[in-house]
Amino acid sequence: MKRDQQWFSTYEENEQRWPIDKNKHMSSPVAFSSDDQFHNPIGNRLLFPSEEILFLGINCFAFLEITTNSHLTMLLIKIKLKLYAANNWIQKPTGIPDERMSTWAKYHADITQQKVLDFAQEIKSHGFSNSQIEIDDKWEAKYGDFSFDTKKFPNPREMFPNPREMVTKLKDNGYRVTLWVYPFINADCDVFNKENNGYRVTLWVYPFINADCDVFNKESQYLIKTQNNSIAVKDWWNGKGGHIDFTNKKAQQWFVSRVQNIRDTTGIDSFKFDAGEWGWISRDFKLDDPSIQQTPLTLTQLYVETAAQLGNMIETRAAYNSQHLPIFVRMLDKLSVWDYNGGLKTLIPTALMMSIGGYSFVLPDMIGGNAYGNFPSKELYIRWLQ
Repeated sequence: MKRDQQWFSTYEENEQRWPIDKNKHMSSPVAFSSDDQFHNPIGNRLLFPSEEILFLGINCFAFLEITTNSHLTMLLIKIKLKLYAANNWIQKPTGIPDERMSTWAKYHADITQQKVLDFAQEIKSHGFSNSQIEIDDKWEAKYGDFSFDTKKFPNPREMFPNPREMVTKLKDNGYRVTLWVYPFINADCDVFNKENNGYRVTLWVYPFINADCDVFNKESQYLIKTQNNSIAVKDWWNGKGGHIDFTNKKAQQWFVSRVQNIRDTTGIDSFKFDAGEWGWISRDFKLDDPSIQQTPLTLTQLYVETAAQLGNMIETRAAYNSQHLPIFVRMLDKLSVWDYNGGLKTLIPTALMMSIGGYSFVLPDMIGGNAYGNFPSKELYIRWLQ
């Protein structure tokens, strides 16, 4: 390798620069939110097998000893360099996802049934094109319940008094509705302890169950365990929770059935699947499938493949060896700023990075960013849209 050779990665960072030698790297494991390929301008490609833990640094090399709690006391790091043409390594998409532009950032987690309905009407009254309404964070009472908070949504069916008829009307008017979901179950959730008016609707979905959720203990057989077989609880951005073990086929089926039940009972069109990177699981973990214990990136792949069973309108934030799926892959959350701190300047580098990794259908998060903190400027929104 030439010392001054530029390299381009296919993994995502908050401060995404182009090429990777412009990034700031610590000597720590890389948790990929896309893929583990590296390319240079003369056509070389480095591919790292999923069983290898990759430590990335610039102009340095350090041998690091890794100790684990498994039967192995040390995992030896092997670097394998292979050159492949794209058609010999990256799977081509098997279809095209159903593309629309979505809304979200105005209300963040401060949503109620009335606010959703008023927002939909506000879009229409301003003469904007009808497209997609996304119900994101905090639509549940507890993370992992996967049921509408009755205090915010007195009756989910009231959002669509006749769900099938109302969703059909929404589609006829150019709208769809999506919902945020995730792979966690919080410890205060019941499952942890026991197992629209002319629009198209999406929900946010995530792979956690928080420890305050009833499902946390009642359905614990579907959660990742520690080496001593207790639930592997991990902090995530909405509390402490257990992560669904997607190496367990029954857990995959259970997760899909819970998400599908939301769709069946409310008329929701599709879902936004959040998280899924292996950095969200506890350091002390034991997977249901022991053959994947030393290849934790496969957990991300299985999560995405499980989510893809819900159709080609879904989006995921994580991806690994999933270029063939006809779904959207979303960039990490973007901030409403101009610079490289998750802002406007990261959009093109991230899009290029994901494209050379073989991901054809990339979402640049919300247009204008997520508007945390100060109210963003009109100029920023216009430049972002361009």
